[in-house]
Amino acid sequence: MHLRWLAEQRRLQDLDQRWHKAALVALREIYFAKEVSSMTTVRKVVERTAETEEVTLICPFCNAEYDAEIDFANQTVTFDLAPDETFCQHFDPNDSEWQENSVVFYFKS
Repeated sequence: MHLRWLAEQRRLQDLDQRWHKAALVALREIYFAKEVSSMTTVRKVVERTAETEEVTLICPFCNAEYDAEIDFANQTVTFDLAPDETFCQHFDPNDSEWQENSVVFYFKS
């Protein structure tokens, strides 16, 4: 019973750390989005924490949201778009840059 409790505590601590990291990334994005008016290109960096990541990309220019699944092992991104949904004028899903432990997406005004 004690080992189960320890395992659950470790799992909860890991979830808490991931949540705090995601909150910091979101705050950074909000901070940089405020200065978007003088910029023409905004980079969104998704860092690897697992083999696959499920993320929501938000366009800093028009606030369009895109749910994506990133497969770092195969370097592929799958977007979950509704049948009538398209990408906004600021985002080209093919305009991304793969790095060892992250992928960079670009939004352009």
